[in-house]
Amino acid sequence: MLNTIKLRNIYVARQPVLLLVKLNKQLNVILSSPAVNKFGELSANSFSDLDGKRLVLVRRGEDLEPIKGWRAACDLAEIRPIQPKGTRRDVAAIDSSVIQVAETEDGAVYAAKASLAFNIGGTKNSVVVGPSVIYVGDDNVHALLGLLEKPVPRRIVLSDTAMAMRLIRVLMERTLAREVSTSLEQGLLLLDGSLKPSLFEPRGSSLRGLVESYDGELNLLAGVAKCTKLKVLQGIEGQLYEDDVPPSYVDVTQHVRLFVADLLGRSYLSKLAQDGVPFRVDLTRTEDPDVVMSTTIASDVLVRGYPETLRAAHFLSIFSDAEEAIVKSQLSRRARVTVLPSDSLRKTVLGPLTMSRRRGAS
Repeated sequence: MLNTIKLRNIYVARQPVLLLVKLNKQLNVILSSPAVNKFGELSANSFSDLDGKRLVLVRRGEDLEPIKGWRAACDLAEIRPIQPKGTRRDVAAIDSSVIQVAETEDGAVYAAKASLAFNIGGTKNSVVVGPSVIYVGDDNVHALLGLLEKPVPRRIVLSDTAMAMRLIRVLMERTLAREVSTSLEQGLLLLDGSLKPSLFEPRGSSLRGLVESYDGELNLLAGVAKCTKLKVLQGIEGQLYEDDVPPSYVDVTQHVRLFVADLLGRSYLSKLAQDGVPFRVDLTRTEDPDVVMSTTIASDVLVRGYPETLRAAHFLSIFSDAEEAIVKSQLSRRARVTVLPSDSLRKTVLGPLTMSRRRGAS
């Protein structure tokens, strides 16, 4: 009987084949169908195709980037040093997070949390909204979707928890951004992410409406993305990592529009500090990048080139284990629900394999 088996590539002189292996004892079983042979050839050729390549080894699925960037071979970008056109302003930043805390027959229950961080004249303050319990199911999904400016099929948020969590995040962040924009006079509003409209834009508080309300003079708006997976942008990032490059930016709008056709403004790769990391910064069409970026430098503390106010908003918005436990406790105590016994089907079926430090989507 074969208790535990795995596939291993065996590279012989010419023809790579796949053999079944049981622990450390090789079995005399060869898989030699045409499809398997093609797969073996593809795997064998990968080693020669990688010859001379530089790579970053992934650790437990974490997003990693090489120190000092990829430095890929690409055309020299037009690097523009940031001109000190801006002045000190009040800064506000918004971030949010959503987690799933329960599942029902017809939907799911989520906990949402948002935070506002401020730097007003050098004095730092913050406001945390939530945690709020949000039930998304057959009984109320129509009311939730009724808040959006464009119709969205109900099955999208009922059957896909990731889409439902995205919906809740967009509703919270857009509503708070609208509130802050009406009270922050001659200030700088920082958003986490790009200025790209979502499928779930709320009526009356859409990102497009927010962008159009910023004229680039009285108020400034910027979307800051912590990382990018666009290879062309990663190649340009490497040029900004050079030690002799001062705080600078590169206009990458034409590259971003190839992937984001509905971008609301212009995109830049920006290095805000001499020892900083380049980040993608999206601005409205009417904003002067020198004004916005020099204002950010003058108004906020930078941590490796990342605004501290936006950093604080991120840390305040994420859930701790204690907060998640409290939400579940309140849900089971205050709502008239029946908590069913549950178990992990994967652990039941696969046993100790799911407990080891093995990885892979299956």
